[in-house]
Amino acid sequence: AGAAAVAIARSLLSSHNKEAVAALQKVAEAAKGKDAGRLAQDALALASLGANIAPQGKASSPDGLDSDGGASGDQAAIDGNPETYWDEADGKPLYRLVVTFPQPRRFNAISILGYVQHSYAPKDFDILADGKVVREVRNAQYANNFLVLTFPETTAKVLELKITGYYGNSPAIRDLGVY
Repeated sequence: AGAAAVAIARSLLSSHNKEAVAALQKVAEAAKGKDAGRLAQDALALASLGANIAPQGKASSPDGLDSDGGASGDQAAIDGNPETYWDEADGKPLYRLVVTFPQPRRFNAISILGYVQHSYAPKDFDILADGKVVREVRNAQYANNFLVLTFPETTAKVLELKITGYYGNSPAIRDLGVY
């Protein structure tokens, strides 16, 4: 029930922010230490970050790998639709997902909705802004298949995930948010 309440509140953050934040705070307190509580905390962190600017960019995979399974291509990673996803050929040592904005943008956080909780999701990766590492991530721990990561605010035209480790056979991403 808590996870369902979090999902509903997350979808209402842009249209009914005050009410959604209040609901998330209630779930976070009531489910402290449980998955629903962690999900609520992640959603509250997102609420404080502002709008997701990823859909304003263009996604690409300069690693030359083919899409895998039912993957919907590079843009699926940032289209805001969790039914579509980005995924490439299994078992490779390096995967790259790049989001290029029309002009430099300021950001200080990302969110990742993986394919399945700790299965087919990025595990070890660097976050780069205009080619410079802004955060290294090792053994990423998702809560209900969702991860929020912050880093010092930066201004850049290009954000890249350089993925060297993953859960499952490849690092599929249902949604990448940039804040």
